[in-house]
Amino acid sequence: MSYSAHKQDAMVAVAGIAADLSSVMHIAWEVTLASKNAMFIAAQAGEKARGFQPITGFIDEIASATTSGVTKINVEALEVSRLAVEEIRARDAMRRFSEIYAQASDARHLASLDTAIAQLRRHIEDLNQNFRTRNRSLSDLLENLDDGMRAASAIAAVCRIEASRAAEFRTNLTVVADNLDNAASQIKEMITHSRKRLNSLSVKEVAA
Repeated sequence: MSYSAHKQDAMVAVAGIAADLSSVMHIAWEVTLASKNAMFIAAQAGEKARGFQPITGFIDEIASATTSGVTKINVEALEVSRLAVEEIRARDAMRRFSEIYAQASDARHLASLDTAIAQLRRHIEDLNQNFRTRNRSLSDLLENLDDGMRAASAIAAVCRIEASRAAEFRTNLTVVADNLDNAASQIKEMITHSRKRLNSLSVKEVAA
């Protein structure tokens, strides 16, 4: 696979990740609303939901951390896409220089292009290195978000236990726990898709 084709695949992958993250942001917003609702219910329940009350703060923190994580991933994904576009253009310029050399190999002042070609070659190397670095950073951010969702699932399990002790408020608080667990599952699934896209790019880069 050519480098240009690989970088075009990168842009497609990043676009897919961005689409997934848009859904993640929406789910995170729903979790934020659910946490506010849980705080209200727990406050109404008073002593009957005493064990549940601190958990609402954790739910809110998870929603905030998810939103923050998605924002960071979006910034990194945009930079990966920008680097891919710039490298495609730089490699196209290098291809044109090579064609000039091939077509005018006997030209008197052809060597005057050597400095520009050397600079362009270094620029391409820098772009490729930055692309790899940003890709790794993107992968790390996705992994961190995945860790957060595992924590969310664990908190959802604790929510159910505490909800079971909340007497007539049990049903409402169980809904909060179920919503948190469902949100975590949906987000984990989207993260899995995104990481598969990045892993596919890594394999293609080795083969390129």
